Amino acid sequence: MLLKTIKWISMKNIMVPTDFSSNAKKAFHYAINIAHSTGAKIYLIHAFALLESTFIDRKSLREAWNEEQEQKKRAMLLQLAEEGRELKPNVLIEELLFTGATEAVLIRYAKENNIDLIVMGTQGASGLAAVLVGSVAAAIISGSNAPVLAIPKGYQGEEPHSIVLAVDELNQDTDTLSIAANLAKDFNIALKTVMFLNENESESIRIAKKEGLERYTENLRLAFPATQIESEIILGEDFENDIQDYCNRKGIGILCMVTYKRGFWERIFRPSATRRMAFHTTLPLLAIAGQD
Repeated sequence: MLLKTIKWISMKNIMVPTDFSSNAKKAFHYAINIAHSTGAKIYLIHAFALLESTFIDRKSLREAWNEEQEQKKRAMLLQLAEEGRELKPNVLIEELLFTGATEAVLIRYAKENNIDLIVMGTQGASGLAAVLVGSVAAAIISGSNAPVLAIPKGYQGEEPHSIVLAVDELNQDTDTLSIAANLAKDFNIALKTVMFLNENESESIRIAKKEGLERYTENLRLAFPATQIESEIILGEDFENDIQDYCNRKGIGILCMVTYKRGFWERIFRPSATRRMAFHTTLPLLAIAGQD
């Protein structure tokens, strides 16, 4: 277990996709704060499709338009990177411009370059609903093994002040959760493992789950001794409303959930409850690919 933990103690590579929107810029600033605390390097990436329309039959016109777009986007990318360097001069930022399908470019780059964390903004008034239904973000979450930290449009925080790991099943390998544990360590904050218990469950089931959570939390403490790890039970009737209320009352900075490749979000906790949760949470959501 020690070797697995060491892999995450020093985060090295953070990928930040950008479409130059205001919320993508907010996600970039969030990533800079993480990189400042962890010593990671940021790869600021934009990908766009070249014009290949058959309605423009003159090759020279298509090439001129594509060249103009490339120059424009490269300039925007450089300007954004320079803004980041001014905010935190010690953070290494490399700007990268690619042509091609955005989803494929980002997934391939993350896989081929040992990306430890992907930080990206969500679009639209529905907040994290865009993560679920937006083609780019959905493809990245489902196609990349790297954890994805999605920053909702309305979020105003600058850096995490606490992390909640909402757990349901207690058989998750601890190495899967190392990104959350080590983010908490790097920011000197607690990682709270929180389990939701339905008020209608029998007393025997509640006792068994509480005991299971205590054992699970102790295993996390052994795996990540440098991280302050706490646990708490949330008792209620509606998972997404109760967990959101808990996070609001406690001033939680990041809500962490484990996702599964099989069926995309279908196996996050209770399929319908967690999906609805993602649609209206106002917190940054850290999606970690679980072990099937």
